[in-house]
Amino acid sequence: MRPILLSFALFLIIGCQSACGQDLSGNWSGHWRSSANNHRGRICATFEQIGPNTVRAKFRGTFAKVIPFRYATNLCVASQQPGLTVLSGAKRIPLGGEFRYHVEMTDRNFIGSFASRRNSGTFLMSK
Repeated sequence: MRPILLSFALFLIIGCQSACGQDLSGNWSGHWRSSANNHRGRICATFEQIGPNTVRAKFRGTFAKVIPFRYATNLCVASQQPGLTVLSGAKRIPLGGEFRYHVEMTDRNFIGSFASRRNSGTFLMSK
């Protein structure tokens, strides 16, 4: 049983590296900031390869320093270069409308932007 689990874990790690071009595994953390109203907070994320060009991103963080939030969204690989993967996606959030995402990732850095009808901003993370 143990060799099967180890093989499966290795497959997931290698699969994510080959399809995305970057190693997205591990815990990512940083902060987000709204350009519209200057709100900001901490943010953490994990990523999972769910298709040849699709990554499932699970975010958790804080709003107004004490209000927790969690959400997940699918991000599609928009382009790849050696050392850089560009992802994009959209997610409808209750009471917030549709948010669009643009992300540039390396093995260690995540630089992203979000935009909706009433809000926009950035999120920066590293591992």
